[in-house]
Amino acid sequence: MSCSYKGSLEGPLTYTKKTMPSPETFHASHIIARRPCILRDCLDELELNLLAEITPDLCNKLAGESDVEISISFATPTQSGNPNSFKPSDSELKTMQFSEFHDLLSSGSSGTSSNSYYLTTQHLPLSSSGRPALSSAPCTELLSHFNMNPYVAPPILSDLIPVNYNLWLGTAATKQTNSGLHHDYHDNLYVLLEGHKEFVVFPPTASYCQDIDKIKKIHANGRIVYKEQVEEDAWLGEIDEQGVREGVRRLNELEKKREEIERRVGEGDEEAEDELDEILDEMLELEGGGGVDEFSEDDEDDDNNKNKSKRAKLEEKPRTDPPNFSTKPIPKDAFEIELQAGDCLFLPAGWFHRVTSGAAEGKVNKGYHAAFNFWLHPPASDGSFGKSEGSNPFWREEMAARMKEDNEDEDED
Repeated sequence: MSCSYKGSLEGPLTYTKKTMPSPETFHASHIIARRPCILRDCLDELELNLLAEITPDLCNKLAGESDVEISISFATPTQSGNPNSFKPSDSELKTMQFSEFHDLLSSGSSGTSSNSYYLTTQHLPLSSSGRPALSSAPCTELLSHFNMNPYVAPPILSDLIPVNYNLWLGTAATKQTNSGLHHDYHDNLYVLLEGHKEFVVFPPTASYCQDIDKIKKIHANGRIVYKEQVEEDAWLGEIDEQGVREGVRRLNELEKKREEIERRVGEGDEEAEDELDEILDEMLELEGGGGVDEFSEDDEDDDNNKNKSKRAKLEEKPRTDPPNFSTKPIPKDAFEIELQAGDCLFLPAGWFHRVTSGAAEGKVNKGYHAAFNFWLHPPASDGSFGKSEGSNPFWREEMAARMKEDNEDEDED
């Protein structure tokens, strides 16, 4: 493993309304320095006050009929014996309409359910050229509702290029949930809307990562590359989605093909059944669910049964830990952070963190916790952080192409 990390090893600074830094100061002290910070009750100053209006009811009104993936956790940290409980391998994914999740969320808030339900990251729809969208339901509807420009980051983040917007929404009536220890591949501005969050964070240092044998390289900006990801050269090393988002892109492509082929199967196209079999196999492989081969050769409906089983596995599938999750103990010198509704956290790419979510402390328990976050491309990974634009020019050109494509799609509609 090689480590060229040049960012800060210091803990987060804390700002209030009176001490809010200018975008220029924030850029130098946190984006370039790769140092986390907490912004206490500063939504107005960040021009993000509209986000405080987000509630499960509003999401249901805007995107109730949209399909979303929900993580369902059954064990508590005490039952599992694992302090990093509620990571992907401790949960199950289920696709449902947001309205169904809304009902489950209401049930959880009343204390009648022993399960924890959580809206986390979602698969992103693809454009006609295969580019992943910046958001999916319900974030797409929320951005439109608030007239927020998805191509422009909040002013405090200078001119970093947005990657993805996400809503985190889960039950919080009976127990806390735990994200598991992991890191992200992008800079993160995390806005807590409701509930209480406890973060434990620490930088991507060689001393912690040297025993994680899957890590190949830690870039100067904190971007971590794993051995199973695509091989890099000097140029690709700055493109921080390679090998990470490619799986998501491929899954979305397969999902589009699956819909078309299932339509052909319904029309009696026998060749389509074989194509569907291959697509479901690849989707299960990408999802970590394995294949389905336990069927009798004498069963005349063999192919149909196989594909029914594969569809079921894709609808409710156990989750495997991605490479960015760590089972190593958290270092003793890690930094602890507590957020209440209205607080924001800036966390640079590569910083390890574990998030514990629950009901708001000392406030009326609404039965859910909610957060909205902005993921952005970090400064150039070669360490040349002095560039005025911060991000790799590749992503600026990619964003311009995305905007042009979206405008053309709107004109066609």
